[in-house]
Amino acid sequence: MPLVSVVMPVYNPNLEYLQESINSILNQTFDDFEFIIIDDNSDEEINIFLKSIDDHRVKIKRNINNLGVTKSLNIGFGMAKGKYIARMDCDDISFSDRLQKQFDFMNENPDVIVCGCGIKTFCRYDELDSKCETYVPQINDMELFRIRLLFCNCGPPHPTAFFNRELLIKYAINYKEDYYNSQDYAMWVSCSKVARMHIINDVMLAYRVHPNQISTAGYKRQLHYARKVRESQLKGLFSFVSEEMVITHEKAYGGELSKKDTIRWYKRLKKANKVKKKYDIDLFSKFIDSLIYQKRKDCTIREKAISLYKQKTEKTK
Repeated sequence: MPLVSVVMPVYNPNLEYLQESINSILNQTFDDFEFIIIDDNSDEEINIFLKSIDDHRVKIKRNINNLGVTKSLNIGFGMAKGKYIARMDCDDISFSDRLQKQFDFMNENPDVIVCGCGIKTFCRYDELDSKCETYVPQINDMELFRIRLLFCNCGPPHPTAFFNRELLIKYAINYKEDYYNSQDYAMWVSCSKVARMHIINDVMLAYRVHPNQISTAGYKRQLHYARKVRESQLKGLFSFVSEEMVITHEKAYGGELSKKDTIRWYKRLKKANKVKKKYDIDLFSKFIDSLIYQKRKDCTIREKAISLYKQKTEKTK
């Protein structure tokens, strides 16, 4: 039995990106793993390339139909035999010591259901050694993290996730298949309810930024499903949640409401939590108060990717 199962969904990626991504896993210093690649009915070029990989650790599962990332992830997790499951995306690059460091941490912390790490964003492979933006989110207090999730996806960068498979099985947690996007956001909410999460304060993955990630259609779809995740959490505070309430919640956090309307909404949240006691009342109140007097900070990889891509493209004009 392998100690780690690496799961990567693939659907018609850039072939060069795919090769770089796969090589970054096959060349890890930690080698007791299986590499499960879920080919989500890609074109023939990708199918032929995947079949040509000559490494006993690689297992290819090809979907008969295109099922999407979320269902493909659940298929890969279902196939996994490792003690731990590591996520990987087909356009990113794992640093050579990533699996070893995450394995060591999880072995020493059996109560952690998932750990992530920091990332370095880049556009081209030959720019990896140049100055790139890094992103290392923090989870220092689980109750505060649960509160922050009500407002945004502040969890581990998804391709850095490293799960304790036994805890996933124990608590019957998998990806929610009705979330075509933001499946990681929904996953962090589920995991945060049952066990501790952690982010290692090391950059161990290069996160590639390219046009497909920031397309208008893709971004709108991402926002739609992220809204569904926030709506599901608000239902833990209110007996009824309307679309207008969710939009108000997002606009308050995004600084798009007047200060008066923002305070009015945040008072509703605090009052609801005092009744439902979903979150620690004092900590929730202090966090809400802090939002009123500070400008919201970006907390998603996509937003940082969009910012970086715009900077890169403007420089090349």
